[in-house]
Amino acid sequence: MNVYRAVVPFRIENPKSRLSSVLSPEERTMLARLLLKNAVGCLENAGIRKIDILSKTPLSLPEMMISSPPETSLSLLIDDRDLNTAVNAYLEKQTDPILILMTDLPLVTGDILRRICDTASDICIAPGRGGGTNILKIDRPDIFRVRYHGQSFLNHKKQASENGLSFEVFDSFFAGADLDEPDDIAEILIHGNGPVRDFLSDIFRTDDSNGCLRAQVSARKRCAKNDAQKVTQKTADKKRHTKNSRQKTTHKKQDTKTVCKCTKTVYEKQYGKNSTGKTVTASYAQSRQKNRNRSGQKETGNSGSVRKNKKPGSAASS
Repeated sequence: MNVYRAVVPFRIENPKSRLSSVLSPEERTMLARLLLKNAVGCLENAGIRKIDILSKTPLSLPEMMISSPPETSLSLLIDDRDLNTAVNAYLEKQTDPILILMTDLPLVTGDILRRICDTASDICIAPGRGGGTNILKIDRPDIFRVRYHGQSFLNHKKQASENGLSFEVFDSFFAGADLDEPDDIAEILIHGNGPVRDFLSDIFRTDDSNGCLRAQVSARKRCAKNDAQKVTQKTADKKRHTKNSRQKTTHKKQDTKTVCKCTKTVYEKQYGKNSTGKTVTASYAQSRQKNRNRSGQKETGNSGSVRKNKKPGSAASS
């Protein structure tokens, strides 16, 4: 048996997005971590002692719950390019035979990986459903390049033929049962074991009441989800009520300012401003008006008395 080096492509940003209809972002992140841990454990059980995790972003392996025995070399490689570009750049640097293992294979075992590595062909593929490639063994990484996505199984088969490499298919239900869609969960609940299966069984239960085996959200999970939704709704209602109250207060203040402004304008037009430049208030304006009226009456009275006094004086002078 050749001494293989394994590479595990991994993405922690928005993982397992096709499960978003049944799992929250936090649950999908936890599931991705458990799947990575399971993949690394299977490689170690297969006797592979050089394992590289190929990630698009920096990771902390302890935070990812990943550890390895002293005899295993576990490395984290960062490449933010797309999957094919990153993996092919990795292959160009390798001289050892390579085993590429996807993380979304919770039913795979160390024995399965060991048997794949023991195949005599240059290229061995464990296909996934829908024409995908779940596990890929490459004895000649110097001349073979990957083409994932779509019907990658046919792409890799063609690549091997064009490069004159022998090709073999490893047919295994456990190696082909990838966890991508909600319908895949039931198979994991039935056939799986270990942390991934335990995690999913806390959320889902199997149901075949309609003659079709499916995974449904368990009653406990449904109740917890409903409680969380109620709390979220209550919080949203409280925030909305607070916002409406603030808006009402703001509108009230604006209305008060508008009334004051209008009143000020009316007073200024009617009474003007006092000596300090401030708007004359109604009471002050009324007081001023009364004083004007009194002053006017007094002046009128004085002028009348003068005129009366002038008449006799005028006659005397004449």
